[in-house]
Amino acid sequence: MITLITVPVNIFLNYLLIFGNWGFPEMGGAGSGLATGITYWVVLLVTIILIQSQKRLRDYHIFSGFAKLDWGKIREIIKLGVPNGLTILFEVSIFSAVTVFMGRFGTDTIAAHQSAISVPTLLYAFPLSIAAALTILVGFETGAKRIVDARKYRHIGMISAISIGVLNGILLLVFLDQIAFLYTSDPKLADLITHFLIYAILFQFADALLSPVLGALRGYKDVMVTSVVAFISYWVIGLPLGLILSYTNLGPFGFWIGLSAGLFIAAIILSIRVRFTERKLMQA
Repeated sequence: MITLITVPVNIFLNYLLIFGNWGFPEMGGAGSGLATGITYWVVLLVTIILIQSQKRLRDYHIFSGFAKLDWGKIREIIKLGVPNGLTILFEVSIFSAVTVFMGRFGTDTIAAHQSAISVPTLLYAFPLSIAAALTILVGFETGAKRIVDARKYRHIGMISAISIGVLNGILLLVFLDQIAFLYTSDPKLADLITHFLIYAILFQFADALLSPVLGALRGYKDVMVTSVVAFISYWVIGLPLGLILSYTNLGPFGFWIGLSAGLFIAAIILSIRVRFTERKLMQA
C-alpha cells in the first residue's frame, strides 16, 4: 500500500514541478528528478509513522534501541549483499550502455528504444515479484533444513514466472501497435517502437526463466556465482554480440538481440547452478 501511494504522489509532484503549475517553479526535466526525491522522503516518513502507530509493528521495537556491532554478522551481510548488488549493477548498467551505443542511430531511434524498453521494464515487475517471494520461501525452508520443500517452491515459482512470461509475450504480440501509439502520434516513430517491441517479447521469456532462478539462489545464499555469471553473460557476451550485430542489416535491433542472448545464457547457466546447489544441500 505504501508503494502504491508513491504513484499518485509522484504524478502530482511532477505536474507541479515540471510544468510550474499552481505557482511552483517550471523546472522541466529537473523537476521530475526533484519530484522523485521528495516522493521517496514522503514514503520514508509514512513508513516511520506506520511503524510507530501500529501495535503489531511497534512491538518489534524497531526504533527503541540499537544492537551492538557484530562484525561476524556484518561480514555475513556484506558477503550476501555485495554480490547481489553487483548482479543488479551489471544488469541495469548494460541497458544504460546500450542506450549510449544507440546514439549513432539518431534521435528518433533513441526515442523509440527508450519508449520500447520501458514496456519490458514495467512487465519485469511480475517475474521480479516471483523472485522476491522465492528468496523468502526458499530461505525459510533451507533454514529449517527442508531442502525438498525449498525445491518444490522453486519449481512452483518457475512455472508461475514462465506462465506470466508467456501471457505477457502474447499480450505484447497482440497489442503491439496500440502500445506504440501510447508513446507517440507520429506513425513513423510508432512503427520503429513496434519493431523494438517485437524483440521485447524475447525479454519476457528470458526474464521468466532467469528471475525465479536468481530468487532461489539468493534463498540458498549461493550468490557469488550470480554476479560472475551476470558479468560474463551481459558484458562479455551480450554487449559485444549486440555491438557486432548492430553493424549488420539488423542495425539498432542487434543490440536487443544481444541483450536477449545475454539474459538467456545467464538463465541457462544459473538453472544448472541452482540444481547443483540443491543436490549439494540435500547430500549435506
